[in-house]
Amino acid sequence: MSTTATPLIGKPRWTRRALMGGIGVLLAPLGLAGVVWGVHLSGLLVLVIGLHGLSELWRRVRVADGTLVVQGRISRRSVELSRLTRVGISLDRYAWVAPRDGQPFYLRMIDEPTHLSLPESPEEFVERLRAAAEQSGARLEAETEWRSEPPPGTARFFSA
Repeated sequence: MSTTATPLIGKPRWTRRALMGGIGVLLAPLGLAGVVWGVHLSGLLVLVIGLHGLSELWRRVRVADGTLVVQGRISRRSVELSRLTRVGISLDRYAWVAPRDGQPFYLRMIDEPTHLSLPESPEEFVERLRAAAEQSGARLEAETEWRSEPPPGTARFFSA
């Protein structure tokens, strides 16, 4: 019998996911139809906008079994928690992590909470992520300030 703890999950608030997903559900088929039936450039544009909206549905961060799995719109990253050296919040309130051997990246899919969303703020998520990383054996650097800029070389966009 497994004794694993409940996974830590962070994702965009449900209102944003519903709005963007709804837009994607409407525009992706219209764009595909436009591409197939001859309105190539505008159909392609509508298709890309629709796919962008649909991608909001699968964006998330999941921490379970000693692994941080970050699913972005396009890419997926997986990092062992024991390999993390820094975890923090940027000045514009986006969570970020820095693995021991690799480029630091943002966890941009963790949104500011509302009364209708997950009960966690980005700060609470980072606190729980730091605790899970330390429990997995990571030697995290102490952050001198609660909000700090990530290390140099952190990609601003397309980072996760």
